[in-house]
Formats: sequence, structure tokens, C-alpha cells
Amino acid sequence: MKQVKIAVLTLFVCSAAVFSVFTIRDFLETKDQRPVIEAEQDTISVPIDATEEQLCAGLHAMDAEDGDLTDGIIVTNISNFVGDSTCNISYAVFDTQEQLGTYTRKVTYTNYQSPKFTVSEPLEVRMGGEVQILDKLSAEDVFDGDISNRILILSSTVNSSVAGLYDVTVQVSNSHGDVSELKLPVSVRDTSIAAPTIALTESLVYLSRGAAFDPMTYIDENESSVFPSYISAESTVNTAQPGNYVVTYSAQNKEGNVGHAYLTVVVEE
Repeated sequence: MKQVKIAVLTLFVCSAAVFSVFTIRDFLETKDQRPVIEAEQDTISVPIDATEEQLCAGLHAMDAEDGDLTDGIIVTNISNFVGDSTCNISYAVFDTQEQLGTYTRKVTYTNYQSPKFTVSEPLEVRMGGEVQILDKLSAEDVFDGDISNRILILSSTVNSSVAGLYDVTVQVSNSHGDVSELKLPVSVRDTSIAAPTIALTESLVYLSRGAAFDPMTYIDENESSVFPSYISAESTVNTAQPGNYVVTYSAQNKEGNVGHAYLTVVVEE
């Protein structure tokens, strides 16, 4: 009888030990579990000025010990563009044990536009003079603001020793890796020849696809040495077809000297 009691007691102790081992293991495993972030959708669409709340919309975070951690989700990184106006956006959340949960999905910016150039004055060079292009150019980005200091000259055909029309190709990029390139006309003028002066209100314009365009509306009558009626405009601009175009303005004086001006038109998608 005594042996039976000992056997029962031994079995009880072993069972308790096994139970304790598994209980402790389960407890430790629970403590080791990281919080989990889940999303209602894998891609979100937001404006470029989206708040942290908008960027975190549709996310939920749960932890085995701490429960709902949704309010603790933060944005940790927004990548370069991986598609049209689309980036990978990464999130993180910590539990009370400082364990980290992460999640990544895509964000598409609904009103994004690529960086744009501005020309402050006509790209003209006096024959024999120094070629200065960058000081007449600036660039603006919807995320980064003024990025003029990132403008690069990729190529140039300008020869300041010979009067004529040349071109220069410039490039600028923003912090999301989007790159804009543009070919611009550069005029080398022989200032010893008295030719009519044609002034324009703009040297570079961006137009939406399908927009109306009249090249004569860009003539600055007050600053030109001839009336607009004496100025002709040669234009191939087709606003139905996105691309870069150059409008050539010309006017001739009674001595037969011809003056020119040039307008770059970018038709966007």
C-alpha cells in the first residue's frame, strides 16, 4: 500500500513538473512574441501633404501581452519612387518590452508632379562672351521646395564664338529619386548687328495636355522694340501630344536684320 502511495506521489510530482515546464515555456514564448501590424489594404492613396494620421490609416497593431497598440504605430521610412507616384512606406510599433513590429506597404500620391524648371531670363549669350546658364535657371519640387542647387548640365552644344542657336540639356532630381530632364534653346547673339528686340513674358511654360495655346500672347509689347503685328511665330506645339516644343519668334527691321526670341513649351501628360 505504501508503495502505491509513493508511486502516486511520484506521478503527481512528475506531472506537476511537466505542467510547470510547459507553463513557463508558454509564458516565455508569449513574452517573446513581437507585436503584429496588419493593414486593411496593401496600397493607400494620399495627397503629397498627407499627415502621419493619413499615412497610418487602415493599420492595426496587436500584442499578445499589451493588446491594442494601434496608437503607437509610426512611419519609419518612405522610399524612392518604385512606380508612377508610388513609394514603399514602412511602419513600426514597440510593445512595453521594447520589442519591435514592422510592416511595409505602398503609398501613391494623388497630386504628385515631377520637378519643374524655371527660366528667369532669356538664355542668350553675347558672341565672344562667357556662357552662363545655371544662374538663369531654377527648379521647384512639390516635396523638397527649391532644388535649384541640384540642377546639372548634362550636355551643351553652345559655341559662343559663332552666332546661332544652340541647345543645352539640364537635369534635376528630388529626394524621392524622380528625375526631370529638359532641352533648352540657347541663342548666341552678335550684338554688333542692330536687330529688332523681341521680349517675351516667359521663356519656359508648362501646359496641361489639351490646353489652349496661342504663341502671340507671350509677346511682351512694352519691352519689344517692334509692335507684335511685325512679329511672326513659328510653332509646332501640339497640346494633344505631350512633349517639349520650341516656338521661334522673329522680326525684321528695314535694314534687313532679323531678331529672334525663343519660347520652350512643355506639354505634360
